[in-house]
Amino acid sequence: LASISIYSNMADISQPVELSLATDRKDNFKNSFKQASIKNFRDHMLDNNISIRKKAKEELFNRKRACLMENPLITRSQPLKRRSAENKASSNPSDSSSFDNFSTLGINVRAEFRMTTEQLESALDREDFLEVARVAGKIREYVTAHSDPPIQEIFQSGILTVILKMLSLNQCPDIQFEALWIITNISSGDNEEIASFLIENNIVDNLNNLITCATFDELIEQSIWALANIVGDSASIRDRILEKNIINTLTTLFEKSQPTKLPLLRRLTWCTANFFRSPCPATFQCSPLFPHLINNLKIDDDEVLRDTLWALTYVTASDDRAVLLADLGVFEGILALLGSGCVQVTTPAIRVVANLLGGPLKVVDGFLECGGLKYLMVMLMNRRSHLKKDACWAYANICSGTHQQIQKVIDSGFFGQINALFQLRANEVKKEVLNILYNVSSVGSEQQIAHVVKNFDMSNFEDVFNSRNTRLMRMSLHVLENFFDHGDRVKETEGGRNEVIIRFAEHGLVKLVADLQIHPDAKVSQNVLHLFEQYFDSNPDIMDI
Repeated sequence: LASISIYSNMADISQPVELSLATDRKDNFKNSFKQASIKNFRDHMLDNNISIRKKAKEELFNRKRACLMENPLITRSQPLKRRSAENKASSNPSDSSSFDNFSTLGINVRAEFRMTTEQLESALDREDFLEVARVAGKIREYVTAHSDPPIQEIFQSGILTVILKMLSLNQCPDIQFEALWIITNISSGDNEEIASFLIENNIVDNLNNLITCATFDELIEQSIWALANIVGDSASIRDRILEKNIINTLTTLFEKSQPTKLPLLRRLTWCTANFFRSPCPATFQCSPLFPHLINNLKIDDDEVLRDTLWALTYVTASDDRAVLLADLGVFEGILALLGSGCVQVTTPAIRVVANLLGGPLKVVDGFLECGGLKYLMVMLMNRRSHLKKDACWAYANICSGTHQQIQKVIDSGFFGQINALFQLRANEVKKEVLNILYNVSSVGSEQQIAHVVKNFDMSNFEDVFNSRNTRLMRMSLHVLENFFDHGDRVKETEGGRNEVIIRFAEHGLVKLVADLQIHPDAKVSQNVLHLFEQYFDSNPDIMDI
């Protein structure tokens, strides 16, 4: 993107000063009402979305568990080593009865799994791979048959140590697949102890080897699924895995994955999103995957798009990556998705846009040059309030920028809709509208502030001051102070009266605000007292109203 040019009628020597002022304004006023808690706000939003998506992913996972009652690789793998007569003799019915009834295990799960561990180790030692495959299949059936398997008891039985050994049996992909499914299930919960155990026992190296060298896409896909579950346990687990240079493996796999291999691409994208979860890793660690996420925006598959966009929401929660993504063409790929009829796609798409617009000024310029405002206008027409809210959040970020950027919002006709947006029942939409009003009235030109004041219906404040929403009251009082300051400046320049205060008083709102001087919230009462001392006490402009 080209560097910003801010035009002015001043001499050339003053232009750097104006650029500095614009940058300072951006820092001072962007998301001004959120500055103290912006990180907590974003973290809460992301964690909430993660929990919702994780629940949906687990539901999909459980459906796949229910369907997978036969090993899909068993018929296409290399021939397994057959048991010798001696081995057959040792595998009498009493030895295998516990396996055959695995899905009906009763109270002492840990004891049963310890017994199974010993028998599985014995089968591995004598290279009885048919028995290993059969026992592993029974374990997998037990784990997948339960929506909430006793993961901790299974882990404490010590069977994971044997399962991990099975991953190295490259000559038996069916056994590797069974082992991967068991690990995927056991690591599906939020258990950092299990994840730490797996890492300490070289699970990352094993998965890396399978992803790189496996012949079957099913093995690669299942390896990625297991990796995604382990990574998703915590940021500390994620960081330990990143030390193994796994990102390079994922990058290579993205380069090999074709849109025709959708199951693999879906798992790979979801795994990437788990790596980027808040707090997102350092830019140098995750940036090799950025071009592949941008390419994913062209894939006509809702699941790939959804997980790609959520990955980008985690990445763009930090401003330092906004320029890099903009240079890669993120806006060209994402804007068309704002008109998608799939809410699972549009929800993260608009949040990525809002996050990006909270970045440097030249990123905002890039968005405007791509015609992004017309796509935001489409989002305002959506009936879902959370999409309207996020669209307003994007507008608020633009309106904390330069005069040229604010003017483009004005020229788009946005402020013709601002009253209808504010009158919606959704308080979150009202909050973002107030952010827009505050930002424009803080950094806009006098003409731009006058346009906003003229278009905004003062009676909208009545519902806020009659409500119990303390946060909206505080924000409204800050907006009013900016409006009244603008009226005073116009009065000093042009003479006459403060027309903004007069409009406010004509709507009968002075007494309503005066009553808030005894509001239980200290900040509300203090702000009201300040307004009266500054603008209303002995003000001749409103004495006759």
